[in-house]
Amino acid sequence: MKIVEGQSNLDIDLPNITADSTFEVWNKNTRQYEKANYIKETGLPSSNHILIYYGLTGQGKTSLLTSLITSKKQGSKVYRGVFDKIYICASYTSMRSIAQDPYKSVPQNQYYDEFNEAFLRDVTARVHDNALEDMHSLIIIDDAVSRLKRLGARIDVIRATWA
Repeated sequence: MKIVEGQSNLDIDLPNITADSTFEVWNKNTRQYEKANYIKETGLPSSNHILIYYGLTGQGKTSLLTSLITSKKQGSKVYRGVFDKIYICASYTSMRSIAQDPYKSVPQNQYYDEFNEAFLRDVTARVHDNALEDMHSLIIIDDAVSRLKRLGARIDVIRATWA
């Protein structure tokens, strides 16, 4: 059999996959959104992703995350202004007690005290709705290990929720 190249009759219309797009941030000077290409230089993900910080209590996981999303310093403001909505599964008073109250702009209805099935269902629906409006969401689950232990045998129900 001989393979011969020819002119294609297909005109494929490829979809735009926004999940793979580089995050955008608002530029106050130009008053426009622009690609956050600076994130790529840090080695951290610059598009939609799942990132897990784990370690023992007091090792700085929450401090690291807080710095990445709230810092104004040029070298550490990696995700500042990237997320349209932030959902936090942690104690409201604990997160609000961090110095300078970096999470004060997150409305109380975007906090969840319990890591359970209701949280997973609700946050999944909210993130889905946000995505339909081209918004980026961040979900922070602080101290998840102790919360998972409390769920015990119901972990299979949670896995099914995310499947």
